Amino acid sequence: MRSIRNVLILEFVLNGIIAAAKIMYGSWSNALAIEADGYHSLADGLNNIVGLVSIWYASRPPDADHPYGHRKYEIFAALAIGASLLFIAIEVLGSAWGRLTGGAVLPELDNMAYVILGLTWMANIGIATWQARMARKLKSPLLMSDAQHTRSDVVVTAGVVLSVVITRLGYPQVDIFAAVGVACFIVWTAFKVVKENFGYLADERRVDPESVREIALTIDGVEDAYDIRSRGAPAEIFIDLTLAVSPQMTVERAHRITHQAIDAIKAGIEGCVDVTAHTEPMGVQH
Repeated sequence: MRSIRNVLILEFVLNGIIAAAKIMYGSWSNALAIEADGYHSLADGLNNIVGLVSIWYASRPPDADHPYGHRKYEIFAALAIGASLLFIAIEVLGSAWGRLTGGAVLPELDNMAYVILGLTWMANIGIATWQARMARKLKSPLLMSDAQHTRSDVVVTAGVVLSVVITRLGYPQVDIFAAVGVACFIVWTAFKVVKENFGYLADERRVDPESVREIALTIDGVEDAYDIRSRGAPAEIFIDLTLAVSPQMTVERAHRITHQAIDAIKAGIEGCVDVTAHTEPMGVQH
């Protein structure tokens, strides 16, 4: 959790600088697409704050009211990222519609647009690559969702650069359509973030049952494994299963074999933190 927090703090500082540069220049030049891209980056920074708060809650140890711990607070923060993306998209679409129907001032761009967009684009590539690598290393749904958000910045900024080029060639109306394209891409990113994290909250299966069964059957004395279920997040997977042993086996040996199977599953399934195993005689299924 400390490593995740450090990633979020550094990213918050970088996102703040990137967002300020885009929003200030976009507002000054009346470039709606650049300003929209800046708000997209600003949402990244605000999400970092939400993530930091959620990590503080998620790192708390289990207690009487939360016997499974507080890790799902991280999932709630990841969902908040998806929601913030939707709000940003709505704001961008509203601005584009207002310009289309209200005859607002068209953008006036100079070479500084290329400098700002080029520097922020390279910065976002670096941030997204580093954050995705840390998300995989730390198995953090929050960082992975945030990395998807930052990757969307990379694609969006590339589209905005193209709109700037076309606008400077004498087609300023393209700025409106570029802003709409930005909004649509933001909506798509939000959908992917929400869908993935809803799966965690809805206890979607995290592990292939057959892989768990294969591990259990490596333990001498385990005749079969079934009713295998899994849930949780990538770094916190819970597994339930039933183990079948010989009816003639003593209770003491069955107990020992059960714990051997549990230890083997924990060691063999990456991210597994707890295994609940029910042991019963072979041929007796309820």
